[in-house]
Amino acid sequence: MGILLAVANRKGGVGKSTVTTMLAHGFAAIGEQRVLVVDLDTQCNSSIILSGGEKWDTARRNRKTIAEYFDQKYDRPKLRPDGFIIEKAGDIEIPVGGLSVLSGSLDLEDVENAFLHNRAKAGQDFETAEQGVISRIHDMLKDFADAFDVVIFDCPPGLSFSTRAALRLAHKVIVPFRPDFVSSYAADRAATVIEDKRRLEDVIAIPKEKRRYITLVNFWRDGTFQRLNYANVAAIHPVMRTTIPQDDGIAEAFEYRGEMLSIEEKYGSGAEVVRALCKEAVDSIIMRYRREAVA
Repeated sequence: MGILLAVANRKGGVGKSTVTTMLAHGFAAIGEQRVLVVDLDTQCNSSIILSGGEKWDTARRNRKTIAEYFDQKYDRPKLRPDGFIIEKAGDIEIPVGGLSVLSGSLDLEDVENAFLHNRAKAGQDFETAEQGVISRIHDMLKDFADAFDVVIFDCPPGLSFSTRAALRLAHKVIVPFRPDFVSSYAADRAATVIEDKRRLEDVIAIPKEKRRYITLVNFWRDGTFQRLNYANVAAIHPVMRTTIPQDDGIAEAFEYRGEMLSIEEKYGSGAEVVRALCKEAVDSIIMRYRREAVA
């Protein structure tokens, strides 16, 4: 069974799709893993970053996105995802591993709402119907683990049904945050959902090393304000050692170029950050869960 990761934060603009993309590139090109990115965000940023706008538009027109996959598989448990997945995605050289994408869709929220309405029409009360939809999406997402070494769920802001299913399923949730007040609060809120606790105090009672999530600072600039907010998050939450700086090389890397590039060519001055992020994630997340699975 593959390792299931979710990249999530209830706040927008913290870099969830960029972190998803960096992890996918790193795991596939450096870690030599077979990687699948499942784009649950209706903004579809990671899909376009990894496959280009034309391939995403082709998937949309051919009804080969996450929305259509969920819609068709909901009542057909044996439906395979192969025909919906874009293989050989990305514009980086991957000599051994592989990188695939299940494209995001603007229609995903409509599909989720249709699932809910159908259950309500069948006589289920709202809470039962809602939990039923989440459980069914959970089971559909779980199927991807059989065909890939690493599956990364790129979650939208907020708490869609798909996001809640991914958070419930993931072995580890990476929570990117900006070192500012709103993002710090958003990390608190994300932690309570991931750990299924009503209060932040209940999350804090769990040892950091035993929590199902870890935070990751993004858009880092070394200033007094940033250090203060970083310290506030680190005092409460587990934090990855790697920090993602505000860097032109990293910012420019998220434009799909359509030709195979090395990590250094793709990320320029940010290549070492990608390597450090990948190494830390492999060492502290992937290898840990594989050891636990063997034990």
